Amino acid sequence: MIVCKFQRRSAWPGILVLATAIFASGPPFFVSGQEPDGAESIERFRQHLTSGEFTLAREMAMSASTPLSGDKMLGELAIAQRNAGVGQDSFENAAGISNDDLRLDTFSKISNFRSPGSSQSGFGRGSGNDFGSAGNAGGNGTGIQPGGITQADFNELIELIEETIDPDGWEANGGTGRMRAFPSGVFVDPKGVLRQIEVDNSGRLEQLLVASDVIEDLSLVQQTEFRAISLTRLERALQMLSARGERPTPEMKCLGGIYRLTHVMIYPETRDVVIGGPAGPWHYDHQGRAVNDETTLPVLNLDDLVVCLRNAQKANGQFWCSIDPKPENLAAAQKVVEQGNLRGPALRKRLQETLGQQLVTVNGIEPTTHAGQIIVEADYHMKLIGMGVVGTVEGVPDYFERMVLDEGGNVAESDSLVRWWFSMNYQAVTTNQDRTVFEISGQGVKLLGESEFWNDQGEREHTGKSSSMAAGFAQDFTRHFETIAKKYPVYGEMRNLFDCSVAANLIVQEGLNRQIDWQLNHFGEASHSNRMAYQPAIYKTPLSVDSIAGQRTIRVPDSNKIKEITNVSGGVEFDAKSLVSRNNIVVDNEGTLSGQHNASIPDSSATAIEWNWDVIPKRTR
Repeated sequence: MIVCKFQRRSAWPGILVLATAIFASGPPFFVSGQEPDGAESIERFRQHLTSGEFTLAREMAMSASTPLSGDKMLGELAIAQRNAGVGQDSFENAAGISNDDLRLDTFSKISNFRSPGSSQSGFGRGSGNDFGSAGNAGGNGTGIQPGGITQADFNELIELIEETIDPDGWEANGGTGRMRAFPSGVFVDPKGVLRQIEVDNSGRLEQLLVASDVIEDLSLVQQTEFRAISLTRLERALQMLSARGERPTPEMKCLGGIYRLTHVMIYPETRDVVIGGPAGPWHYDHQGRAVNDETTLPVLNLDDLVVCLRNAQKANGQFWCSIDPKPENLAAAQKVVEQGNLRGPALRKRLQETLGQQLVTVNGIEPTTHAGQIIVEADYHMKLIGMGVVGTVEGVPDYFERMVLDEGGNVAESDSLVRWWFSMNYQAVTTNQDRTVFEISGQGVKLLGESEFWNDQGEREHTGKSSSMAAGFAQDFTRHFETIAKKYPVYGEMRNLFDCSVAANLIVQEGLNRQIDWQLNHFGEASHSNRMAYQPAIYKTPLSVDSIAGQRTIRVPDSNKIKEITNVSGGVEFDAKSLVSRNNIVVDNEGTLSGQHNASIPDSSATAIEWNWDVIPKRTR
């Protein structure tokens, strides 16, 4: 139930005339024939609307004989209020409509939504460097700020990059390049090359990253073991904001501060699909990532969840990325190694120049979304760790640190090429006997490795095996994943994406949305008939990255021989389909999950847009 305050405005003759005109051509929802609540009741309801007695009209809607009748009444009420200038009440009553299609139709009639091609610019820098897509400076073509990453004051940093890196290529200076408002460790230059942002340890950049978003919901500023979010209610709340032309709140964009998604639940009696996990207050680190205050792990991202829901519907939870050298460049690099006239840093430099730009491929999700960019960034950064370009953590020596000589003075099991890629690493998905609650357990991410070699044409040949050095790095990376994710939050963001994908595929594969007739009108794909679908933030597509060539010189004792080791390496592969298949989900017969389900029941007396609550009491940090 939504509790709203209304004013009688029947004394306003102008509005009386307008309201009368609305229904002169026939009601927008009710059809001819027998009305569910009777002709007299409907006539009395419409008389309240005509006279501006909106409080009485709402009372009739809330006491309608059937949910559908009540929804239709709320729709008429919302339209009448919108035309009467009672905008806030109009939007809240529209949000209270339980039927998804009727609610979408009502919002489309009363909204401030600007259609594609609108000249209205989005929020942020007018140069178009924050969130916009090509051809629409600063916006997404709708005049409404996309859902996207929380924006901080990056103007000075963005301007610095624009002035120093290919100045003429940026959109602000007449080019085509566009920069993401939250760099999150990388940016895509005007030529589509993914590049790292070098951190200034002097603290100068720290002063630039002052987040503009403030957590307004004080109930979210304490750490809790389990916070629940109703996705159906969150969708309504976001749909209402979209109709009003407003952005999602920080709490919505960070999904209530949840930093591991552990449960998916359904409550048919209240028409709620719920996700949940540990949560707490968050802040923005020096790269602009929202991280939990206590654990420093990244919090969930609304854009990622929406992308995963759409991926689950279209691609069965499959997505991947790959960073691959061009075959002709590999062949040229092989000749450089065979010539043997370069050593040490000179060899490494020549190899990187010869290998040139490696191609980036993203499949299953849009590479322009935060999710698409995160998997590319995580893959690329992992290679930097593996090749010793950036620092690692204790217990995870890079590939070259693992090299030792055998008795013959040779490097044992060395590779011409190594391929490392991320994959999912979950223990199980468990459900109760009623299949109303699902628990996702496990670390979520693991690193796999494979030895490769290149042939004369520069083509990579897969071996299906991994040397001890390559396998050792992958195993140690997986074993110390939590530590690595705390040092480099990009890996925590990738795991959150994996968690969101598992949850989204459980919703779709188990038919949780169909069980409550949830149409996902806002979280689903935009279409000609549904232009108000949620708009994730859009970034420039990463097309390539600089090649990574690692090298180590080992001098053999009592010998003049020098051993030169060179290497290039990746990808991310995720397939939730097998994990969430009905036969692979474990059934809990002890009732533990049913207890969790009962403890998380949504408050039926809450408003239709109150979307989060804590199940386990908050604790003081």
